[in-house]
Amino acid sequence: MHKLRVVGLVLIIITFGFTLIVSGQDAVDEICVPMGSFSIEPPEGVTARRPSVEFPHSSHFDYSCKTCHHKWDFEGPIVGCTTSGCHDAVEPIKKSEKPSGDQLVATRYYKDAYHQQCLECHKEINKQNLLAEKKLRLSDAGTKIRKAGPLNCKGCHKEE
Repeated sequence: MHKLRVVGLVLIIITFGFTLIVSGQDAVDEICVPMGSFSIEPPEGVTARRPSVEFPHSSHFDYSCKTCHHKWDFEGPIVGCTTSGCHDAVEPIKKSEKPSGDQLVATRYYKDAYHQQCLECHKEINKQNLLAEKKLRLSDAGTKIRKAGPLNCKGCHKEE
């Protein structure tokens, strides 16, 4: 009977200790990850020429957060692209003002940043899918390949 009490006490201590470890972060330290989809709008003061983009955030969870949030330090809050000092230019940057080879300056204009990041990734997935399809025809037709994102304007900017 004594052994049973000791084992029960040890299990309670382990469970309680594990709970403290898992929930040990303060609310301030927690990362808020938007689930589902959210709308990507142009920065304040910019008149959109196309409808906003409904971004399926949760379908991008296979990728590292740093793929898109490239300035995130893994500690502070994750901020959006149009935050000051990132992709905050509301007018296209003239070619004469872009230093050659400086990709960050080349994508300071928010629209260029989104289009380059999203489209390049979608193109790469499409390229991988084409290679995978060729291999699948020769081997396992039951294997699924991941769905690539849109590559044209209307694919992202859906009419309302």
